[in-house]
Amino acid sequence: GQFVTLNDYLFVDDPAKTTAIFARLRNEGHYWARLADVRITGIRDLTGVGWDSEAADGKPALPTSKGTHMLTYKLANGVTLTLRTSGTEPKLKFYSEMAAPPSTDVAAVRAELKRTIVAVLDEMLQPEVHALKRRPLPY
Repeated sequence: GQFVTLNDYLFVDDPAKTTAIFARLRNEGHYWARLADVRITGIRDLTGVGWDSEAADGKPALPTSKGTHMLTYKLANGVTLTLRTSGTEPKLKFYSEMAAPPSTDVAAVRAELKRTIVAVLDEMLQPEVHALKRRPLPY
């Protein structure tokens, strides 16, 4: 198949901004159901007590941490996205990947992944609202 990744980060000058962004995404345990026009099919939150919507008991198999933020989303369009804070730098990082069948044009996969990441930036991370420094996205 076709596998494409798009990983980057935003500079955050105030830890309170990061806390506010992740609090909005967690929405007091009422996690988002959609990102733009794409349904969110799975969520794993490794912060604090943890949550995994795909686990029968809701508990993640991976270790949790109260000192860092980490959310992973699975989307109906095939994108897996992880948002996390850096442990050593003033950065909010994102890692995304998308898999598609072998017959799919890799340019189409890249375009869909980039469209999804633009929605992540615009709707979830909101760099303009929080005055976060960002770099141009590749491709």
